[in-house]
Amino acid sequence: MKKDEKWKTLISKYLEDFLSFFMPELYKEVDFTKGYEFLDGELNKIKVKSKSKNRRTDNLVKVYLRDGTEQYLLVHAEIQGYFEEDFADRMFTYYYRISDLHKTRNITAISVYTEDDKNFKPNRVEYNNFGTKIIYEFNTYKVLGQKRKALKESNNIFAFVVLAVLYSLNAKEDQKKKLKFKIRLTKLLLEKNYKQEDIEELFEFINLFLNFKNEKYDNLFYEELEKMPKTKEKESLNSYDKFLVKKRSNEIAVNMLKKGSDVRFTSEVTGLTIKQVEELKKNIK
Repeated sequence: MKKDEKWKTLISKYLEDFLSFFMPELYKEVDFTKGYEFLDGELNKIKVKSKSKNRRTDNLVKVYLRDGTEQYLLVHAEIQGYFEEDFADRMFTYYYRISDLHKTRNITAISVYTEDDKNFKPNRVEYNNFGTKIIYEFNTYKVLGQKRKALKESNNIFAFVVLAVLYSLNAKEDQKKKLKFKIRLTKLLLEKNYKQEDIEELFEFINLFLNFKNEKYDNLFYEELEKMPKTKEKESLNSYDKFLVKKRSNEIAVNMLKKGSDVRFTSEVTGLTIKQVEELKKNIK
């Protein structure tokens, strides 16, 4: 799964947390007992092309307000992870296309900026042509510059998501920093009172944003994870399970090699590749 797809999954699964964290004023006015409806299929019909090949996340959802009327509100969320010169224009294009499609002006939009350019935070576009003027403004949230302490103290799932992105931005391609931040995030995640399925979702998010280029750091991370208190939540993490299986396979392979087993037979028994077994044999010597 790619980063933009994971964002989309989390917004769809935890919409209430998303609105509570990023748009608290709107959150107070939404009547969640009436349900809500994601309209991403319709959004695809009016998709605005971008000059950049980078991916982004678009979500469109219909919610109902507490005023008791049939009126509905369209929430357009963008996760913007790169610099785009005409981004505000594209947001306005979305606005009038959504407005035309649904025959409504009850549209609010927010862009969550997850890129590393501290100066990039467009929130309005203005058109003025011989006395005809249009000003379009939208909500924004900039991950870069957020306070870690406040994010750590919040139990909102998206506070944790933002913290993970912030650590990723701070680490960049420094593998040692990534390792330190990933260990820190995982400890925090396991200390939270989240449901098991939420922990699994967020751990997958951590793996996407703080991934390593060298397998050595993966091993170092999982060795640290193994030292953390044993809980059913920790044991349920898929990638941790794979690490434990691989570790056990390595241990069996080493014992077999020490007793004189040949590389091919050891590979067949343990499920490791011949190359992996040869590497283990080299380390034994």
